[in-house]
Amino acid sequence: MDDAIGRGATLRRRIPRRSEPAIAVPERIADRRNLLHHREMTSRGVVRFWKREDGWGAIDCVQTPGGCWVHFSEVEIDGFRALDPGQEVDFEWQKPTGPVEGFAFVATQVRPVQAD
Repeated sequence: MDDAIGRGATLRRRIPRRSEPAIAVPERIADRRNLLHHREMTSRGVVRFWKREDGWGAIDCVQTPGGCWVHFSEVEIDGFRALDPGQEVDFEWQKPTGPVEGFAFVATQVRPVQAD
């Protein structure tokens, strides 16, 4: 049997990872369970660009270096959901399990800041 696995070879037993505790996930993001970690952070940022034809863009803030990807379905405004470059927004963000359109962060619940 030693010859089948080679002399001096040792078999390693796979140690299962501890699973993370269950976290309540809002229904609106439940369909993305495999894509996102469910720890959300709130930040204020500025829209870097917005692709109206595709319905997505990027938000810049200190907490999300490299930008934060945002889909139109996460923009909380009435009517046509779009943002303008340079517009200030409050948003929740999450770190996905892998990059989305090249961004390391994904925005949820995006709300334009109202001028005082």
